[in-house]
Amino acid sequence: MRFSVPFPITAMTCMALAFASAAAHAQPIRFNRDIRPILAEKCLLCHGADAVERGGGLRLDTPEGVAADLGGHRAIAPGRLAESEVWQRITASAAKNRMPPPDSGKRLSSGEKERLRRWILADAPWEGHWAYAPVETAPAPSGLPGQWIINDIDRYVVRYVLEAGFQPAPAADRATLIRRLSFDLTGLPPSREAVRAFIEDASPHAHGKLVDRLLESPRYGERMAMYWLDLVRYADSIGYHSDNPMPVAPYREYVIRAFNENMPFDQFTREQLAGDLLEAPTDVQLTASAYNRLNQKTQEGGAQAKEYVAIMRADRVRNVSEVWLGATMACAQCHDHKYDPFTTKDFYSLGAFFADLEQLPVYTTKERLEHGHPWAVSLLLLDEVEKVRMASLEKELEGLDEAIDADTPALLEAQLRWEQEAAEKLKSEKAGKTDGPGPLGALSKEQAKILGKPPEERTQKERKKLRDFFRQHTPLLGEENSLRDACREKIETMREANEEVLISHAQTPRTVRILPRGNWMDDSGEIVAPAIPEAFGALDTEGRRATRLDLANWLCAADNPLVARVFVNRLWQLFFGRGISASPGDFGAQGAYPSNP
Repeated sequence: MRFSVPFPITAMTCMALAFASAAAHAQPIRFNRDIRPILAEKCLLCHGADAVERGGGLRLDTPEGVAADLGGHRAIAPGRLAESEVWQRITASAAKNRMPPPDSGKRLSSGEKERLRRWILADAPWEGHWAYAPVETAPAPSGLPGQWIINDIDRYVVRYVLEAGFQPAPAADRATLIRRLSFDLTGLPPSREAVRAFIEDASPHAHGKLVDRLLESPRYGERMAMYWLDLVRYADSIGYHSDNPMPVAPYREYVIRAFNENMPFDQFTREQLAGDLLEAPTDVQLTASAYNRLNQKTQEGGAQAKEYVAIMRADRVRNVSEVWLGATMACAQCHDHKYDPFTTKDFYSLGAFFADLEQLPVYTTKERLEHGHPWAVSLLLLDEVEKVRMASLEKELEGLDEAIDADTPALLEAQLRWEQEAAEKLKSEKAGKTDGPGPLGALSKEQAKILGKPPEERTQKERKKLRDFFRQHTPLLGEENSLRDACREKIETMREANEEVLISHAQTPRTVRILPRGNWMDDSGEIVAPAIPEAFGALDTEGRRATRLDLANWLCAADNPLVARVFVNRLWQLFFGRGISASPGDFGAQGAYPSNP
């Protein structure tokens, strides 16, 4: 995942990206660059993918919609302005006929009208959305002054600069270069010694050697991890209510190490989304799966578990779609997307991939006690020696538990005698005839209440409480209880001395329904299975239920250009201040058209 920088980062490089859009105006009309943004901003709210809100049956986000017969007329008649309803409406003088409607707060500038006019007269050529199209290799610009060209990226930069009427800036001095590179690649300024060494290095490969040295620094991984952790909303506290700590710090270290070790991005993706579903997952892969546990958690009394199941599912859909797909799918939680090809069904189908995660929706004391573990599923990170030691202790504890739990005639007889003696003792105390602790020591009010009932009237839960109390205190199991307490203490000591991390664990998937208008209390919606957005096709799982690993594999597939575009664009933004597209989180119709799609 390293971003190698084989060319000098100069002011020229950064300026060129800003000049790109200006230079584009002199080029022939292109639908994705010049027309789609106008339709997205001014028209698709009422004439887009959302069939419920679509006005007049007119759809302007597909070529079929634009060309549809609307009762003797069409929205766009290629080459003919007079027969194009869109043109007639945007140029109408009467307010009642004009589009967008005056009360919408939207209006077309003269420049936007001119681009639409030129497009219609050029036969209104249509393009599929640039972000979803296959990546193609385009020939780099040629015929440019050679003194500024080191590689093909420079050809694009120089062309934009010259077309905008500027001259490339001179190369930065050595001190400036090392400062820029150090901040870009490590987030830290260079030391005086490093600056002096770079200035004095007269070799032709001085710049490359400096880049290699910075990439080898542990600070490089920390610099990159900061950006990624912000994207995936990392925090080591729960977010709600008291904002108590939660054990996810090892995930942060995993991300740092992944960048420092140059982990392939497909592996990085699979381990985070589905590390627990890999064959024989390692502790490192399980730690990576903590990504799925990074959402906010509530410990507030009265919180509704069903509501928080819906909240966590929606949070995961929003994050996966934005981070990997550059998609604003959050809109589809309540209605079909107004601008992009995402339906409400797509939103909940994507959420269904995560329905198998074992996790408490509410972390109140009651929920945690019923589940038996404060974090539902976590991993204690031990080295190999400690793992052997822990396994031995757990096996010993299991044996002691079995011995204490075994129903031997002697124990059953002793418990029956104890219950009878304790019940008689309590009766005498109530009558004021005696005082002091009863058999086996002081009883709680709850235990005393149970003993006050005839044995045949006690519930199974009440009988278990008495049994557990007796076996914990009877001298017949004194040695076993002492050994068990010592074993538990050793295990707890090991736990306190080592890190714990939340991990993913698959259980029987919850049922996922489409929630009408996002209402978690409405169970009338259709049940959905895990699926990628329908506009992107379908996963071939040979009839079985799709998993998080299937989702991760699709995200990393060679024929899925979107994820690669999104991540590379984030790297450009990180190092040059502006991405190839200026909207890294939105590669949809309302996102910024890239300088080089």
